[in-house]
Amino acid sequence: VLRSKAGDRKGAQRWYQRGAEAGSDSAMFNLGNMLIDQGDLQGAEHWQRLAVEQGNVNAMHRLGYMLGEKGDQEGEEHWYRRGPEAGNAPSMFNLGLILRERGDLQGAEELYKTAMDQGHSGAMGSLGGLLHGRGDFDEAESLYRQSIQGGNKISMLNLGLLRQDRGDFESAEIWFKRADEAGVADASSNLASLKSKLESDHHLDAISFATFGWSLVMDRDKLRMWR
Repeated sequence: VLRSKAGDRKGAQRWYQRGAEAGSDSAMFNLGNMLIDQGDLQGAEHWQRLAVEQGNVNAMHRLGYMLGEKGDQEGEEHWYRRGPEAGNAPSMFNLGLILRERGDLQGAEELYKTAMDQGHSGAMGSLGGLLHGRGDFDEAESLYRQSIQGGNKISMLNLGLLRQDRGDFESAEIWFKRADEAGVADASSNLASLKSKLESDHHLDAISFATFGWSLVMDRDKLRMWR
């Protein structure tokens, strides 16, 4: 790990390889991650599976993510479902996204809350999105702000949408700009739409969370980018 932090990736990989071959689950996990970065997905999956066999919770999450990227949704969900049992917040969050897409809002909410209790900023933002959609603006705004403080960038966009829903267009513009500067998808289009509506002063109520926000809440790929 020290070699990896120091930038000696080749040296780190040699040590991870030795550790993995000696049976260290953390070395297997780290070696698998390095192989992912190198594009060796088959080798990465091999080591992550071996780490999982030894009970490495982070490897369970990583394996689920890898299978999802390959289009194996059944395998992805299987390993994410191991996350709540093991207390892995990222797995709880990603499983919550799957349930949200499926229409199981109660199941998603429960997972978001559990992951949020562990400080997962993406879960805070996604729970805020569910509450925003129900019209609970106060609690949603509080969660968006907590999520932003935790480093979640997409919540900047959703906070802008919430402020817009509340008629605070000046604040909405500020948050759209911050989200755009942070590279959040759709932030620039929301900002342009708001400016256009403000300039024309017509149909301001037509641009809201209902118009743009749910498309983000339901887009698991976009949310996972900012998890």
